[in-house]
Amino acid sequence: MYLKPLLVVILFSCILLHPDQSMVAFFSAGNPPAEPHYLGDVVVDCGSIGNSTALDGCEWIGDRGSDLMSSLQPKGKTRSSIAADKLSSVDRVPYRTSRISATPFQYTFRVTPGQIFLRLHFYPASYRGFENSLDFFTVKAGPFTLLRDFSASLTADGSGEKYIVKEFCLNVEVNAKLNVTFSPSKSSKLKKVHAFVNGIEIISIPAGLYYTSDGELGAQMVGLNNRFYIIENSTALEVVQRLNIGGGSISPIEDFGMFRRWSGDAKYLQESGVHRVSHLTNRIKYTNMPAFVAPPRLYHTAWKIGRGKRGFEMYKFTWKIPIDLGFGYLVRLHFCDFDAGMAESRQREFTIHINNHIAGHKADLIKWSGGTEIPVYRDYLVMVKGEKEVRNYDLLISLQSVDELVFGLLNGLEVFKLSNPDNSLTTPNPLFPRRASKIWNLKIPNLFSAFGQSNAVSTGMTIIIILLSIILYNLKESWEQSFIEEKNSLSAQDESSCRRFSLAEIMAVTQNFSDAFFIGKGGFGSVYKGSIPGISKTVAIKRLNPNSSGTLADNLYKAARNGKACVPLRWEQRLRIFIGAARGLDYLHTGSEY
Repeated sequence: MYLKPLLVVILFSCILLHPDQSMVAFFSAGNPPAEPHYLGDVVVDCGSIGNSTALDGCEWIGDRGSDLMSSLQPKGKTRSSIAADKLSSVDRVPYRTSRISATPFQYTFRVTPGQIFLRLHFYPASYRGFENSLDFFTVKAGPFTLLRDFSASLTADGSGEKYIVKEFCLNVEVNAKLNVTFSPSKSSKLKKVHAFVNGIEIISIPAGLYYTSDGELGAQMVGLNNRFYIIENSTALEVVQRLNIGGGSISPIEDFGMFRRWSGDAKYLQESGVHRVSHLTNRIKYTNMPAFVAPPRLYHTAWKIGRGKRGFEMYKFTWKIPIDLGFGYLVRLHFCDFDAGMAESRQREFTIHINNHIAGHKADLIKWSGGTEIPVYRDYLVMVKGEKEVRNYDLLISLQSVDELVFGLLNGLEVFKLSNPDNSLTTPNPLFPRRASKIWNLKIPNLFSAFGQSNAVSTGMTIIIILLSIILYNLKESWEQSFIEEKNSLSAQDESSCRRFSLAEIMAVTQNFSDAFFIGKGGFGSVYKGSIPGISKTVAIKRLNPNSSGTLADNLYKAARNGKACVPLRWEQRLRIFIGAARGLDYLHTGSEY
C-alpha cells in the first residue's frame, strides 16, 4: 500500500505510541488536491465530532467537523444523535453517537484500490426522534447489497448481544470510489422506519488472504470430486464465524494488522467429555504461510479426548454453525501440530466431513505442514441449497479418526458466506420476538406472604389473574409490533396454517427423526426441528415417548394410565405449581437480561 512520506511517519509514530491501536484514519488537510486522494485505513465514529479513543486504544475519527463531512452525501436530512441509553456495558466509542435518518444517506470513500474489510457497527438504542424498534433499512456497498430490510434491534434481541458488528470482504477496483448507502425500508403500514449506523471501518487486507491469488487452486469443493472453486474479486464475503478452537475470544488488538475478532467455540462443539489443551510456551513457525493469515494465539489452544473415555473405535468432533440456505460458504480450517509423537504415529490420518460429505480423506497434517509447530490451513467450499426464507439451518463440520491423539490439531475455524449471482448477501431478520417490557415487576413471594398461607385458594386465584394480565399485556405488545411480522414474512397462507400433517410428511421434514434435527428432550418425548414446505416458519415437532410417566392432566383429573390410577394433586400442591410458574415468568421478564 503506497503512502506519502508524511503519512508513513505518522503511521510509524502511531504504532510506536499505541502498539495496541487497531487502525489509523488519514484525511487530507487544507484545500483538496487536484488529483484523487486515497485514504488508508478508515475508522469513522458516525455522528461524532473530533477524535475519540476506544477502550482498546483504537482512535476513531468523527464525521462532524472533519474533512470526512464532505464525503457524506445524504439524499435528505440526516441527524447526528446520541443514544438515550447509559451504555453501561458498551464502549462509548463508537456506540454513543450515530448517523441516523428517515431518508437514504451515503458515505463516499476514496480508498486504496484492493481488497478490504468493511465493518459496520450498530447499537440499537433509542435516539432522539427515533424509536429503536423501527429500524429497518438496506445497506449497499458498491455493486453489492449487504443487508436488506435489516433490523439491528431484532438481530440484537435474537442474539442477546448489546451491539451488532457486520463484517464483509470486498474488492475495490482501481480509481473506483466506495459508496456505502443506508436506505430506510419502504413500509405500507408504518412510515417512520429509519436507517442508522454508529461506526464504519475500512481495513486494507493483503491480496490472497481470502480471495484466490494467481497460481492458486482455490477452495476445494465439497462433494464434487475434488474440484476447486476460484473466489474471484467479483465476489463479496460476509463473516459468519471466526472461532478460536478450545480457547476464549481473541480481541482485535491481538490480531495486529488484520484486527479480526475471534470467538470461543464451546457453544458450537457438540461433543462432551473433552478437555482443553494449551501450548502457550510453543513458538509458532510461519513457514508455509504469512503471519497475517491468523494470529499466533489462535494456535495455542485446542480440544482433546481423554484416552479410554470412549468405548467405540472411531473418534469424532463436530461443530454446528447456524447459517442461511441458498448460498455458498467458504470454510477455512487452521491446524498446527505440537506433539512430536504424532510424526511417528501410523494412525495420524483423519477425515474431514462437512454437511455429512467427505471433504478431506486420509488427511495428514505432518505431510501438509512438514513438521511440528508449523501452522497450515485448508479451504473448502460447500454449496447449501434451499429456500432463503427457511431459517435455523446448521452447517456441520466434523473431524473423525481412529486415534484420539489426532484431536488437538484443529485450532481455528472460519466460515464465510459468498454473495450470489445477484451480488447479494441478504437474508431475512431472525425469528426472535422482542424482549418484553419490564413494566411487570412481580414479587411473588411477598405477594404470597401478604395474603397469608391460610387462604391458599384465594392466593392462587389472585396469582392466576395476575398471570392472565401479563398474557393480555404481551398480546397487546404483539399487536403493536405487527409490522415486524410483515417485514419478516412470518405469516403463512391461511389454508396452510391450520391443517393435519401425515406421518410421512413429519418423517420427511425431520429426515426420519435424524439426530441432526434433534433440539431437546423431556420426560414426554424428544423434540425435533423441521421446515414445512410452503411455510417460512421453522417448527418444533415433538415425538411422543410411549414410556412417559403420567401427565399433569392425568393427575388433575384422576385419569388412569398403563392400568394404574393416578393420585389427584392436593390444593397445596396445585398452589405450589401456580407460584412456581409465576416465579418463572417473573424471572424471565425482570430477572434475566436476555
